[in-house]
Amino acid sequence: MPGSVLITGASTGIGRALAFEFSRMGFALGLCARRLELLEELEEELSGENQVAVAHLDVADLESVPEVLNKLTDELGGVSIIIANAGIGGRSYPGEGTFHQDRKIIEINVLGAMATIDAGADILKTGRRTNRRNFFNRRF
Repeated sequence: MPGSVLITGASTGIGRALAFEFSRMGFALGLCARRLELLEELEEELSGENQVAVAHLDVADLESVPEVLNKLTDELGGVSIIIANAGIGGRSYPGEGTFHQDRKIIEINVLGAMATIDAGADILKTGRRTNRRNFFNRRF
């Protein structure tokens, strides 16, 4: 097995597609997202030869990010790659009175990603990875 990968925002879109692709390549998967029911459906679809662990994670709750990523890392016995994919979209224009929406998007997409990267770096630096390749030195 080539290792394991953690993917935030894995319930839909790019995160879901990445889960299928990494599973096809033989990786064990740690998947997290806000919508646990969709993750559980994905877990069923991916069940087979590769280990799949799922957990609820809303990256807007910045304090929960390290806890959830550490839990999944422990469940998988280490990780090789961590993908900070969680995020939300929205459309607004200046002067429409939607600043609160823009602020929420920035908080989730920027601060949530920063929290994921910070927790992920700590996991990888402490040697809890399944092989020596990680997102700091991997060439794509």
